[in-house]
Amino acid sequence: MRNYLRMLTQKQPSYWRLLAIRIICALLVRTAFNPDEHWQGPEIAHQIVFGDMYPNAHSSTGSEIGSSASGGGGGDGSIRTPLTWEWHDCIALRSYLHPLMFVPLYWVLKVTHIHVYSPFLIAYSPRILQAFFAAATDMYTYKIARMWYGEKHARNTLITHMCGWFSLFCLCRTYSNCMETFCSVLAVYFWTLAENSNTPAKLFEKNRFYALFFAALGVLLRPTAAVFWVVVCGVYLLGQMYRVHIVRAGVFVCMCV
Repeated sequence: MRNYLRMLTQKQPSYWRLLAIRIICALLVRTAFNPDEHWQGPEIAHQIVFGDMYPNAHSSTGSEIGSSASGGGGGDGSIRTPLTWEWHDCIALRSYLHPLMFVPLYWVLKVTHIHVYSPFLIAYSPRILQAFFAAATDMYTYKIARMWYGEKHARNTLITHMCGWFSLFCLCRTYSNCMETFCSVLAVYFWTLAENSNTPAKLFEKNRFYALFFAALGVLLRPTAAVFWVVVCGVYLLGQMYRVHIVRAGVFVCMCV
């Protein structure tokens, strides 16, 4: 624990060390928290790449699992895995944006036939991929705190963030909420850069574009993220309108004089 805290209190935290922590968390967490971790992400990607059949581990001794599974099974003892109701064509409540991030990963496993020899990779490779985004979330949380409060408080923020049990427990899981957090943190980071009074006009436009891009991506992943950004963008637009009115009033006064 002492070495863990010493690593976090370095003057310049390393993304790769944060990534190592997140990968360890992804591999060590073996508990079930919410079924959406699988049913709304990797399960959809798995069906896109491999179809809706899982090999039955008991097919050599009988197809009792395949016959008793919901939706039935295949003739070779495989288990049919129907999608949850949100993904039915008549409802289409969910976006495919989040599951699609796991499709290239599963496609590589399918093409190389690694999935046949290592079911572990089917189960845990999405979490390992999520660990990269989780480490980026950690890093940019530190950078935001450094811009707002300075280096000392940024290190304290990172320590608090990385020692929070729920952060270590949940951020490496394959929830759309975790990707929404990643997008929101990056959006806030670029928004803060754009708000810096010393930022040149070109950088201001670039940072504002990145902020709005990641904010929009977060809303596409989870529409409820719009609640936060409606407030932020609304306050910004009201401020711009107020400035325009002040300028117009000044011009009017000068013309009258």
